[in-house]
Amino acid sequence: MRPLRALPVLLFAACATAPKAPPTPYRDLLDPVDLVRALNDFPDGIDVYGRQATVEMLAAVPTARFAQLIGRVHHQLGKLKSAKLLHREPLDGGGEQILVEATFGSGKLGFTLSLDPQGRLAGLLIKPLAGTPGPADEYHARVAYGLPVLGEWTVGNGGRDAAHNIHVGNRQQWYAYDLLRTDPTGHSCPEDVKGTAPSNAGCLAFGQDVVAPADGTVTFTADGIPDNVAPGEMDEYFVPGNTIGIDHGEGEFSFLCHLEAGTLKVHAGDHVKRGQPLAKVGNSGHSSEPHLHWHLGSNARFGEGHGLPIRFAPLQVNGKRVEAPEPVQLDRVSEP
Repeated sequence: MRPLRALPVLLFAACATAPKAPPTPYRDLLDPVDLVRALNDFPDGIDVYGRQATVEMLAAVPTARFAQLIGRVHHQLGKLKSAKLLHREPLDGGGEQILVEATFGSGKLGFTLSLDPQGRLAGLLIKPLAGTPGPADEYHARVAYGLPVLGEWTVGNGGRDAAHNIHVGNRQQWYAYDLLRTDPTGHSCPEDVKGTAPSNAGCLAFGQDVVAPADGTVTFTADGIPDNVAPGEMDEYFVPGNTIGIDHGEGEFSFLCHLEAGTLKVHAGDHVKRGQPLAKVGNSGHSSEPHLHWHLGSNARFGEGHGLPIRFAPLQVNGKRVEAPEPVQLDRVSEP
């Protein structure tokens, strides 16, 4: 995923004033609730978005970018099950702002749509509904965890609010982290920035060591899922990609996902020590670029139980030692 070059996913918007140029033809404009349903009909929703959005909206969030964003929603929450209207109000200068509740397989989100006077999509904000508590906000992890990577990394997604973490809203992954390697300018795939075709090898995280964040016993491994050919191509079927699960005791289980195919060094039943190499960072599963996804859960099965907040051992955060860190998106973190 590429959270460093766009607004955070699950909290993104593009708004526009009335078009300054003659509008392109729009057809089959949908009722707002039907529009939310259609946008989530992946991949057909990409075409719907292209037909329903204003010129300015498409300039701010092109169809390819929208495909990544809505794909990540489905990655975190599963398929859309239902949608209903919660609120609508007029906007100054014409048009409406409409809030639609969208219920997915693993949670709910609010879709706030800004429609221009002709009913075209001029803005979109997707985030958990206000007041939605996490499944374990008061939980204090029994185990103190180190980083599951070596050297300095950048938090692509992390923290307890949707502004910093796309996983907020997914019951199983609520407090998860996405970790990226970035250059001094904050780019995770410098090859792409230079205008050359993006590739896994051009992303700094790809092939880096993944290590055990704490002692434990491997509960399961999944390997053999090919890495996506290049950043931006995401596997819709094997969402976590190559994965390692670890039982740390005390009812706490780590899940390390999107690993590079063929690099796993452990098997179910193996005992591991904190810092022990386990695999390499890859780009397998529903991953838009090489990175490591890590979340702590209450159940050994990936899709059951609920997420748990990670209690970190002391870390270097943005160059300073922090005894009880709670890193969030864009923080640079490393072991002290």
